Amino acid sequence: MKLTSRILLHLSLSFIFFYSGSISAQSQIDLVLKEELKTMSRSDQEYRKIYFIESVFTKKSDSLKNRYNILEEDKLKEFLAKKIKQADSLNLIKIDRIIEKYNRYPGKDLVGESQSSDAWLIIQHAPDPKKYLSLIKEAAESNQLPFHYYAMTLDRVLMYDNQPQIYGSQAKMVKIKNTDKTEFIIFPIQNPKEVNKLRKKAGFDTTIKKYAKQLSIKYKPYKMEDIHTD
Repeated sequence: MKLTSRILLHLSLSFIFFYSGSISAQSQIDLVLKEELKTMSRSDQEYRKIYFIESVFTKKSDSLKNRYNILEEDKLKEFLAKKIKQADSLNLIKIDRIIEKYNRYPGKDLVGESQSSDAWLIIQHAPDPKKYLSLIKEAAESNQLPFHYYAMTLDRVLMYDNQPQIYGSQAKMVKIKNTDKTEFIIFPIQNPKEVNKLRKKAGFDTTIKKYAKQLSIKYKPYKMEDIHTD
């Protein structure tokens, strides 16, 4: 009888420990913050999808023209670009406030794995992502954000500084030297021969050629001296 009582007591304590641990783990997720970031992510993409994806633009252009009383497609593009800029500015103000409040990147422990990249998406569209680079790196190294997101931010910072990128995640419209061509290219890469190994290690699931194809780009390993950067 005593043995049975001890077993039951042990099981009860184990259950209480497990149950309280589960509550503790769940309570770390800030549901209000999670929903706020989800809303910000949607606003980030709302007009971008229409502006950049031709099939979506074609599908929605007529209804948008009617809704906003815009007659010409060029004017609609200007309107969408303005909406994107407005959303980016507002979202960035909110992200700065969130980072200041929590003194950290709002990653997996705060909002869950599925929403851990929402803040990154806003930061990636900031005029100066370099400002957030160390924060993103720390989040990636502490498992609050998948590492390939940091890799993309690092590539973007390098591209903005007119330096070759590392992982080949950034594409840009550039003028090719000694030609009259303007091309949408994968921005020059530091080590094209090793880039696929680096991409795999960082967590990218495609080779550089497959990634370029997804962007409708025929990959060519351009060097910085091949392009105009001004």
